[in-house]
Amino acid sequence: MVVNRGFACARAIRRASLRSCFVLFVSSCISDRGGSRRNSDWENPILRPDVASLRECALRYWTARRDRDWRTAYGFQPDAVREKATLGEFIEWSNEREPFQVQSFTIGVVEGEGRRGWVRIDYTTTLTRFPQAEPRTTQTWQKWLFGESGWLPTPPEEIDFHPDAPAHRDAAMEGPLRRRVRAMCEARLRGDGFALYRLTDPGDHQTVSRDEFLKAESRIEYFSCDVDWVEAIGDRGRARVIYIYRVADPSLTKLPKESKAVIEPWTLVDGEWFRDLDRPIH
Repeated sequence: MVVNRGFACARAIRRASLRSCFVLFVSSCISDRGGSRRNSDWENPILRPDVASLRECALRYWTARRDRDWRTAYGFQPDAVREKATLGEFIEWSNEREPFQVQSFTIGVVEGEGRRGWVRIDYTTTLTRFPQAEPRTTQTWQKWLFGESGWLPTPPEEIDFHPDAPAHRDAAMEGPLRRRVRAMCEARLRGDGFALYRLTDPGDHQTVSRDEFLKAESRIEYFSCDVDWVEAIGDRGRARVIYIYRVADPSLTKLPKESKAVIEPWTLVDGEWFRDLDRPIH
């Protein structure tokens, strides 16, 4: 993440709670990804971004974990794992070092929004090396992503870039939130810092003055702004926005434009959404 260093440092000295307020942009079931990665039982892999396909993939994934079918489980691993370990190495590691044994599982509600999915899963595990230990039952929403290879569990490092399940969110408030985020994008694209400041939480204005805000914003030139998703839960919101930008410095005009996706926090004040400067950008 690119940080407006001078301004952020000054604000951190005056108010640590706002140290992240101006983090700007200066700073599937598995198909054949390679012969060794295809399970011969999957002659017709499901490659549709719908909840029925997601449920089938989740069933195969959790069945593989329960049955210690590491050949199938390998197909559900993220690219980072596949790049570091062959199928044989993964099977060997899992047989020798997998710390948990899934004893049972139940798949509940399955929800989907485009290429994102959520699976309500209840599962019971024991420790592989200590099978006599008390079993542990976990209830969670597992996040999934649909890509070129179909449905895959969301990699741990991307969990925060995936909104919560629709069952947890306030769909009625996400429409107004999306409109406010789009208004913010439009203001940034036309360089209207005054409009941007009006979209920020009035409760933060005593700490972040308009002049300071405008100065920070003027250091970035935006070329595009796309709203990937919004999430409203109670009086808190989040929006994942993808920017194409460049540092607005005459001496750096030859620098290429950059793309950055960030999650920006919003807060509901008197029925209206405002950009929350007191919560960090991710």
